[in-house]
Amino acid sequence: MGDELHVEPAVLHSARQVCEDLGVAWRRDEHGVEPVTEDAAAGLPGWMTGRALGDFVWYWQDDVKKLTGYLETFGDALQRAALTYEHTDHASADLFDIRGR
Repeated sequence: MGDELHVEPAVLHSARQVCEDLGVAWRRDEHGVEPVTEDAAAGLPGWMTGRALGDFVWYWQDDVKKLTGYLETFGDALQRAALTYEHTDHASADLFDIRGR
């Protein structure tokens, strides 16, 4: 017999919340980086450093968008898995509940 797998839907729900909290934190931190970096880039017109800082802001925004999208997708998958396990547990229990039959 193989190893037993035990899944706690509550743990999956909690993990989904962690994904959501991380996404919120990353979006908040993204906005903290942008103004300072954009100001620094604007203060260096014509300099390669200014352009590099401007590029950095764009890449930072793109990476944060991808990361938060992944966290949202992963969190949604955790939530769906938890709901599926809960449904399966209840459906299985109902099969063995002979009261009223």
